[in-house]
Amino acid sequence: MSSPDAPVGNSPNLCPAVLGQELARTALARAMASGRVAHAYLLAGPEGVGKRLFADELGRALLCPRGGWGSGRPNEVGACGLCSSCVLPPESHPGLRVLETPPGGAIDIAAIREAIQSLSLRARERRCIILDGADSMAPPAANALLKTLEEPPPGIIFLLVSSRPAHLLETIISRTQRVPFAPLSPEQFGIALARRGEGEAPSGGGGVSPEVLHLHRIAGGAPGVAVRLLAGITACGGRERFLALLSGVGAENPSSLVEYLPALPKETVRARVHRLLELVQCGLWGERAEDPRLRQETGERALLVGELIRGLAGGRSTELTLELLARILRNAEAERVTRRLPRSFFAGG
Repeated sequence: MSSPDAPVGNSPNLCPAVLGQELARTALARAMASGRVAHAYLLAGPEGVGKRLFADELGRALLCPRGGWGSGRPNEVGACGLCSSCVLPPESHPGLRVLETPPGGAIDIAAIREAIQSLSLRARERRCIILDGADSMAPPAANALLKTLEEPPPGIIFLLVSSRPAHLLETIISRTQRVPFAPLSPEQFGIALARRGEGEAPSGGGGVSPEVLHLHRIAGGAPGVAVRLLAGITACGGRERFLALLSGVGAENPSSLVEYLPALPKETVRARVHRLLELVQCGLWGERAEDPRLRQETGERALLVGELIRGLAGGRSTELTLELLARILRNAEAERVTRRLPRSFFAGG
């Protein structure tokens, strides 16, 4: 089997805007070309490697009347980009629903039910539901989705996007076909950053710059993570202030931690705390030391911040979330932090 980063011969035209991910592209193109598309797919892999973009483009290809469904030619599968189905924006497409996780919140049961009900009215057409951040579904929403996956409505295809598939119900995972996503190579990473206005794309013979290689390492080959990290450092007021946040400066007063990030227009406190948590987690991953022990400690602290993100989405108060974040930032050893956390921490309470 070839590497996910290595291009394959006669690469499918499916999802051309997505860099890398040849295994995912090839598997879905073959399924469409054969006409044997599953009713649910789980697009699973690291944060920021193109899963959502892939889901958007795949949804368009699935709904395009010229998409090559059942053609027997995988290399020709893909949205035509010209028909009325392709040019409609996602929010206006009658056969497509996109459910996203609100900052600091979760996909709720009402959103799941409304999407399924509205698409069920178009029973003679192919339809698609994208759940971005599927692992953040509230328990009632997850159970409602599970019931639907057990008895899937004909013609509806579910695309679940998740960076933390272990947080999904096992019964949901068992009723989807998993499509793995991988980190990008340094060259692909550099191209992705250039497309987002961060530096220049690697030249054909010049290779990747040391700056891009450094970013590739600290972001784990995920350009989405790198862009958010760079934006967060800028929002904090520069790298020195950002490192002060990670080292716990100000953690003696937990409520003041949000002051590291200026509020955005109309942003709720919960959304602002969620943005702070994501920045801290990205920063901890990126600042892991070369020393194996310190690297492991920092990684474990990043995982604890990930649990804070889950808890906030599950309804934990912003005050308690900031208090727990302060404990994580004040203590270098994750084990000491864990011992002092309340029992409800890992239950999202």
